[in-house]
Amino acid sequence: MPETTEKPLIEIKLQASPNGQPLVSGKFTIEYGKNGLNVEGAQALKHIVVAITERGSHQVFAPFKDVAVFPDDVKYTGKGCTGFFNVNIFEHSQLVHPADYFVCCSLGTLVSNVLKVAKPLK
Repeated sequence: MPETTEKPLIEIKLQASPNGQPLVSGKFTIEYGKNGLNVEGAQALKHIVVAITERGSHQVFAPFKDVAVFPDDVKYTGKGCTGFFNVNIFEHSQLVHPADYFVCCSLGTLVSNVLKVAKPLK
């Protein structure tokens, strides 16, 4: 396996899902045994945590905690792995009113950028 030269990270961006709901797409790169993670391969997906805030309200969840993951869900890089994920945050959230929300993701000690996500009227 090739050695990774990518620095550990988690980053997210906003996309529209087929049903028009905001979709958070992310990428992560980890090194095994570092950044507070004692997992390898696709199991890293189960440790992604999403935080959503809006004024005084907030919610935190792990969208892949109970999802089956497979070795080919990530690209192995020798000392670690890289993977991608998509999550419709409003399918997992109990924050239901239209508003501007702020979203970030974490994986071990790695924290993503923060996105502003507008929840539209239904």
